[in-house]
Amino acid sequence: MEVKMLFYKFVIFHVIFLLTLACSSDSYRTYDLESDKVCSQSPKFISRRISTGSDGLIVRETSYFDHWSGKYSFTCKFEVETGHKSQFPGLFVVIQRLHLRKDPVTGNCLDYVKIRPVDKDVISEISHINFNLKRNKYPWQYFCGDLRARRDGVQADVRQQDPEGLAVTGFLSDEEPVVEVEVYVSKTPAFNETLELEIAFTPFTQCKSMWSEYEAHALYS
Repeated sequence: MEVKMLFYKFVIFHVIFLLTLACSSDSYRTYDLESDKVCSQSPKFISRRISTGSDGLIVRETSYFDHWSGKYSFTCKFEVETGHKSQFPGLFVVIQRLHLRKDPVTGNCLDYVKIRPVDKDVISEISHINFNLKRNKYPWQYFCGDLRARRDGVQADVRQQDPEGLAVTGFLSDEEPVVEVEVYVSKTPAFNETLELEIAFTPFTQCKSMWSEYEAHALYS
């Protein structure tokens, strides 16, 4: 298990490097957070599902939170599924950049992003809409504060239990091809602060030959 964790960290490091290159190219589709394709006005019991395609997807905030007045709180829920599930059964989720506020006294998240895998559901697989008909067995992973992927590193396994405000920027979902995301910004006005968010979703499949070579090297080197 320890060797496998090292392998995941090794792979995710390279994913971050590739994402840095991809963000400046056309290989990743990019959606703004305020787009109706992401934050739709659907009823709360329905979650919009977006496909990564074969390359990947980036969801980012551009100017929506500039000079946040705090008149209302902001909540956005959406799901991302890997394109071509038979070829890419898993997802890397990496927060490229994030600046969401913490309470200066308690250190708790005022704003946050939370992410978790979604249980397989036949209806959702066919319709590409999650009607939230059953309880999700996976725990939420919370992210807030000031995070940068290349600076802070990543969490290699979504099943690890880490506290809020964790100083990592993403995780690997290798059991489910879909993740759900919730973005929350509180009613507290943002004085002299710029709120930021950019998340990259990359479909992947574990290469057995690569894993065997890495395992042998890790065990016997």
